[in-house]
Amino acid sequence: MSCRCWASASCPFEKASTSPRLPVVSWRASWLVAATVLYTVATLVGAFWYAPVVRAQVVSLRRTGLASEDYRTLEQRMKATGSAMLIAVLAVLYLMVTKPQLW
Repeated sequence: MSCRCWASASCPFEKASTSPRLPVVSWRASWLVAATVLYTVATLVGAFWYAPVVRAQVVSLRRTGLASEDYRTLEQRMKATGSAMLIAVLAVLYLMVTKPQLW
C-alpha cells in the first residue's frame, strides 16, 4: 500500500505508532494518595467552612458595614481558611509535579 499524503517518502500513516507508552502509576502510590487526601480535605473545607463564612461576611457587610467588629472577625476567619486551602492546593501541586516517595 502506498501513501498518498504529502510526505510520501516517510509517511507517518503507514507504520504503526512507535511512541513510548506513559508509565502506569499505581493508585496506591504514596504521593498520589497524599495528594488525593489533601485535595479532598481542601474541597470539603471550601464547601462546608469557607463558603458559609464568606456568605456570613457578605450579610454582615450589608447590615453593619466595613467598620463593624463582626465583619472584621469574619474577614480574619476567611483569610485564615483561604490561606490554609491555598497551602493545601500548593502542596497537591508539589506532590503531582515531584512525585516523592513518602512511605
